[in-house]
Amino acid sequence: MYAAAPTTAISELIAGWYDEHGIGAPDLGPGGPDQVTSFVPDGWSGEEVVYREVVKPYCRGCHVALSDPPAAFVDFDNYPEFEAFATGISDEVCERRDMPDAQVTREKFWQSPARGHLIGRLNLPTPCS
Repeated sequence: MYAAAPTTAISELIAGWYDEHGIGAPDLGPGGPDQVTSFVPDGWSGEEVVYREVVKPYCRGCHVALSDPPAAFVDFDNYPEFEAFATGISDEVCERRDMPDAQVTREKFWQSPARGHLIGRLNLPTPCS
């Protein structure tokens, strides 16, 4: 689909961001389409709020970028995968505070209502406070 042979999750994001008419590989050169910032992957149908408020701003960038992830890694391209990883999210995000990994993103996450969405939607066993 694209010259760099991106993962399926990255391909879906690029297509969703720039190929709103479904015509194939979008022209990303000068004068190409504007980004569709409201795009939500199909796998998040019915869970758009969690995607927009948590995954999109705090998780997606790093999680889709790893091309050779470890076995326990998830790219969060769909809600069932995200939900199935609730225990890992509770441990990594809420208890150990290892995620988000990037410092600025982590600071923004802890100042946002994102963890409330995690607690409410995933029924996390920890207060994530």
